[in-house]
Amino acid sequence: MVAYFKLPVFTLLTIIFFSALPLSALESLPASTSQKPSIPNTKASHFQEILPKDIARLEEMADPELITDPELITDPERVTDPEAARAIFEELERRQNSITREKARMNMVITDTRGRTRNRSMVMWSSFGEQTERSLTVFDDPANVRGTAFLSLRVDEIRTQKLYLPAVGRIQTITSAERGDRFMGSDFTYEDLGDQNADEYEFLWLETHDDHYRIHASKPDSDQYTSLEFMIDRETYALREIFYFDEQSDAPADPKRDQPEKNQPVKPQPVKHLKAEDFRPITDIYVAPFRMTMVDLRENRNTMITWTERDTEAEVPDWRFTDRGLRRGL
Repeated sequence: MVAYFKLPVFTLLTIIFFSALPLSALESLPASTSQKPSIPNTKASHFQEILPKDIARLEEMADPELITDPELITDPERVTDPEAARAIFEELERRQNSITREKARMNMVITDTRGRTRNRSMVMWSSFGEQTERSLTVFDDPANVRGTAFLSLRVDEIRTQKLYLPAVGRIQTITSAERGDRFMGSDFTYEDLGDQNADEYEFLWLETHDDHYRIHASKPDSDQYTSLEFMIDRETYALREIFYFDEQSDAPADPKRDQPEKNQPVKPQPVKHLKAEDFRPITDIYVAPFRMTMVDLRENRNTMITWTERDTEAEVPDWRFTDRGLRRGL
């Protein structure tokens, strides 16, 4: 449900949800699944021509197993290499796509600007194929939202989202103009609930830190965000965090982020921040977050989702992802 942890309803409920083994473990897998991300070889001639004095540093940054220079850890170098950034992101996707289905139970806590909270509980069914992603989320508590259901479908590049409101007894199709609306009063929008697809982004730059990659990408088709920054674990390729940017935002500065120097233009500040935590093994080769929090930095409010159950072996019938499944609920 989250915005980019293949987040089927919650790609952010599911993208960021699945991660895999360290690169070293991939060598023991079958050839069809053991390919490392195709990060460009830093010994190639185009690197030699551009930065002949920095080949060693680029080699270390391109291959996480070679990082030995403390300077790269304390002061990582930013590399304008869209192909390398995309390769890392596609490895994240590849590992997520190894999961074909899931049934999960989750709790949602919405905290407003005054610190008041609202609680929700829900069940989610998900199914994934090579070019498809389907998820159905049904709320079962409290009583005033019981039976409300959200269906998200993606076939190739075509995405459809529907919401069923039992109080009015009708199914509403979410239009492109409504993708920026809050989902059930939370800090997740309908756009955030889609899975993460590398083809939706234009990758701009990459940083290699001691334990994660930091990738900056623009999202041309988004009406909400101009760009996003992804923090991806270097060992498991788990999606840890996402920062969402809007150039028109007046969000307060994050003291942990770099600040512009005096007399320099003010850098765009993130408008939202998604953080995934409590990673646990789901299978022998995957870990997934059991808690994630979306913070609206403009309004100083947040929504936390906690998984209480995750079953990747459960039967998930096709009828769940139809209008019938929307109306039937649990």
